[in-house]
Amino acid sequence: MFESIRGFVRRHRRKFIVGGVVVGGAWLAGKYMQWKLAEVETQAADERLAHQRMRHHFESNQATCNTTVLSLMPALKAQLMLLLDSEAITAKLRSQQGNKLQMWENLKIISFTRTVSGVYAVVLLVVLMRVQLNIIGRHMYVDSQLHGSASSGGGGGGGGGRSRSYHSGGAADGAGEGPTTASVATEVQKDYLMFSQYLLQVGLARLVELVRERAEQLLGDVSLKKLFSIDDVCSTLELLRGVEGRGRVGGHAGAEDACMEQLLGCMFPSEAEEVEVVRGVYGEAEARHKLNDPALRRILAETRELVDSEDLVVVVRLALDHTFTLLGKNVEPFFSDEGLLPLAKVIPIVNGQIHALAKPSANEFVESLAELPEVEEFSAIVYSAFAQLSHDNGDRPALSSLAGN
Repeated sequence: MFESIRGFVRRHRRKFIVGGVVVGGAWLAGKYMQWKLAEVETQAADERLAHQRMRHHFESNQATCNTTVLSLMPALKAQLMLLLDSEAITAKLRSQQGNKLQMWENLKIISFTRTVSGVYAVVLLVVLMRVQLNIIGRHMYVDSQLHGSASSGGGGGGGGGRSRSYHSGGAADGAGEGPTTASVATEVQKDYLMFSQYLLQVGLARLVELVRERAEQLLGDVSLKKLFSIDDVCSTLELLRGVEGRGRVGGHAGAEDACMEQLLGCMFPSEAEEVEVVRGVYGEAEARHKLNDPALRRILAETRELVDSEDLVVVVRLALDHTFTLLGKNVEPFFSDEGLLPLAKVIPIVNGQIHALAKPSANEFVESLAELPEVEEFSAIVYSAFAQLSHDNGDRPALSSLAGN
C-alpha cells in the first residue's frame, strides 16, 4: 500500500511541486496585498492628519494676524491724530481764537486727508501682517514638523511639534533645501516683526503727505457752503484715491503702476532704509550686526519680493475697493434725514471716521478685510510656499482648502 502511494507521488511529483508553488504563491501574494493595502490606508490616514494639523495651524495663524492688527490700531490712530491734529483746530474754533475761515479751510483738508490716509493705512497694515505672520507661521510649522520627524526617528527631545525655539544656524544645515525650509530664531522673528513699525511711522507720514497734496488739489477751492449728497462724498473719496493712480484725469496704466509703487513704498522699507529702522532700537553698530544675520536677510528679501508682486497689488486694490465702499456705507446714515448737507457739516462726519477705522476691538473694517476671499487666498499662498517639504513628491495642499473656499 505504501509502495503504491510512493509510486503515485513519484509519478505526479511535478504536479505536486507546481501546485505547491501556485498555492504558496497565492497565499504569499494575498498576504502581500493585505500588507500593502494596510500601508496605503495608514499613509492616507497620516496625510489626512497632517493636512488637518496644517489647516488648524494656518487658521490659528490667521486669527493671530487679526489680533495683531487690532493691537496696532491704537498706535495707528495716535500717529494719524498727531500728524493731522484736527482736534486742536476744533478747540480753537470753539474758543473763537484766530482766523475762523482759515481754520475751517484747514479742517476741510485735514478731515478728508485723515480719513483717506486711515483707509490706506488699515489696508496696508492688514496685508503686511498677512505677509509677515504667514512667513513666520510657515517657518514655525515646517520647523515643528522637522523636529517632530527627528523625535519620532529616535532623536532626543519631546514635544517637537510645539517647539517655539528656533536657531538661525539651521539655515546653513539646510542650505540645499532653499530659503523656505530654514529655521528662524525667535530673536530673528522679533527683529523681523520690528519692520512693521516702518509703516506706522515713516510710511504713514509719507502717506499723509501724498493724500494731503491730493486733497488740496481737489478740495482747496471748494466752498464750505457747497451742498453735498452721499454720492458726492463717495465720489470725493474716490477721487482722493488718485494717490494710487485712481481718479487721475488723463491717467494711464504706466502712471497707475508708478502711483501704486509709491503707495506700496510706504508699506515696507527698501533695503537702503533697513538700517534706519533697526538703528532706532539697537544703535548703529548693533543694527548693522543684526542686518547681517543670514536668516533675517532671507526673510526680508522674501517679504520685499512679495510686496513687489503682482498678487499683492491685486489684493491691495481689491481691499481698498472694499474698504472705501464700507466707509461710504458708514457715512450714509448721516444723510438719511437730509439728502444734502453743506460741506461745513460734512467735515466733522468725515473727520470722525478715524474712530471707526482704528477701533482696537470689534473693528468692522479689519474683520471684513480678514474675510475677503482674495485676502484669504493670498494668505494661503504665502503660508503654503514650502511645497518641497509638504511631501517627497513636491505636492502641497490646495490653496482653496487652506483658505476655506
